[in-house]
Amino acid sequence: VWSLVRRIDQPQRYKPFVSRCIVQGDLEIGSVREVNVKSGLPATTSTERLELLNEEEHILGIRIVGGDHRLR
Repeated sequence: VWSLVRRIDQPQRYKPFVSRCIVQGDLEIGSVREVNVKSGLPATTSTERLELLNEEEHILGIRIVGGDHRLR
């Protein structure tokens, strides 16, 4: 599972509601991704920043910094 989850540039591989993901940066802390959501959900985009990536402990932290949804 970790090999899928740690790929912040490919959330559509384990999140079927994601249609597209574009990452700004080198897949390291501070990288920002713009996620497009498939139609039918109460959102179309989510802008997220990678806050934590610990390979040894298998911990991933993402902060939602924008988008057209009600998530915080």
